[in-house]
Amino acid sequence: MIKTPNPEQIACQLLLSSGQNCLPIRPEKILQAKEIPMVSFTEFEKAVGKKNRITRHSSEGLTLFFGGVYTVLYDHTLSPSRRSWVLAHELGHILLGHLEPDCPPQHPAVSELQADLFARHLLCPLEILHLCHTKTHHQLALLTGMEEASAKLCFDALTLKRQKDQLFLLPESKLLAAEFLPFISNRLNDFSQTG
Repeated sequence: MIKTPNPEQIACQLLLSSGQNCLPIRPEKILQAKEIPMVSFTEFEKAVGKKNRITRHSSEGLTLFFGGVYTVLYDHTLSPSRRSWVLAHELGHILLGHLEPDCPPQHPAVSELQADLFARHLLCPLEILHLCHTKTHHQLALLTGMEEASAKLCFDALTLKRQKDQLFLLPESKLLAAEFLPFISNRLNDFSQTG
């Protein structure tokens, strides 16, 4: 039986190694630190010429592997919050091994779901949001920089994990909480001052 990667665990490990210890998470900084180029579709098409255009499966983002290097392509007209999601999603494809030649074949919908889960866990670390006493999806949107609709879905996931007592199940999540402690403390101080 082939073991599938755990998107939550890989996102948590990446956050621990990235040096980012406050929200919102900036996936572009992680990509830069990993020396993974990010290029807009427009810039890419200018560089390779119109006759070498790529067929896009998504209008928002795509990862290519050429010259021994991953390159993330994205739509430069996206809002900053949507661009963060797309970059995190594409980073998920890379780190989850979806683009590796020896990656076991799986249905594309499975790869997309795993990349979405990775993006959610990277941009919206639920344990950190729990420790910040996040009580509404509006607060979650403000903390993470996510769009309201995405924040609502993440808040629903946080609420469910709270109800089922499923927070801090990964050993990495406790380490992540320690890394984010100054941010969490500042956030709680902000709450106590604003009432």
